[in-house]
Amino acid sequence: MSTLAPFDAVAIEYDDTFSYTAIGKLQRARVRHFLKTFLREKSEKILEVNCGTGEDALWLTQLGHTVIATDISAEMVEVTTQKIQKSGHHLQATGSTCDINAIDTLGLSGINLVFSNFGGLNCIAPAMLLRLNQNLQSIVVPNGLFIAVIMGRNCWWETFYFLMKGHWKKAFRRYQKTAISATLDAHTTVDTWYYNPKEFSQFFPSFQIVAIHPIGFWIPPSYLEPFFKRWPRLLKALAFLESYTHTSLLAASADHYMLVLRKSD
Repeated sequence: MSTLAPFDAVAIEYDDTFSYTAIGKLQRARVRHFLKTFLREKSEKILEVNCGTGEDALWLTQLGHTVIATDISAEMVEVTTQKIQKSGHHLQATGSTCDINAIDTLGLSGINLVFSNFGGLNCIAPAMLLRLNQNLQSIVVPNGLFIAVIMGRNCWWETFYFLMKGHWKKAFRRYQKTAISATLDAHTTVDTWYYNPKEFSQFFPSFQIVAIHPIGFWIPPSYLEPFFKRWPRLLKALAFLESYTHTSLLAASADHYMLVLRKSD
């Protein structure tokens, strides 16, 4: 198991800098809007990879599902575990520090849904994604789902914003085929790859595409939070437009997209 977990450095403040911000809440609400349509009413067994601080694990268990929440960052898993303990409810959720490459060591089976939110899998090298496909193939039930929220190549917001600031290199950074060094804080970076939906789905030949939805076509990227704090009505208007934005045609141009894959028989 790898001990290199850049997100350890930002685990404590992650909720304050993203989850609990206006933009973070709006983007997560869109994810949940689409995710709900693929959840059955009965309890499902869900594996969450790159669980972060456990916001989605808590939500899913409160809906009655059983969640195994994993992340390579021990600090992120610690925050998740604390939330589970402080929830005041008997939740069917467990946190585990686990590298993507070590999923097969958890002894899992009968998984109905694998879920990864907000670009966690963008921080995984392509070779590791192919390994993940192999691991998921053995633990996901027939017709089970793999739902990933991925940062795409062509975010129009990002291109527009950095062009307006005269930062040409940053404006087109997502178009690179190789990893870029993304900044987490003043002292920490993480290698990040960007994919359009077709490119990402090719890492998972054991699964077939069911749906693609935009996440953050109108709602801006989270690093624009300081600007939109001064213009809350504008952000509210953009959220209204986002609520009517479902088509896969816009997914590749959004900040993120939700890719829904179903395991082949």
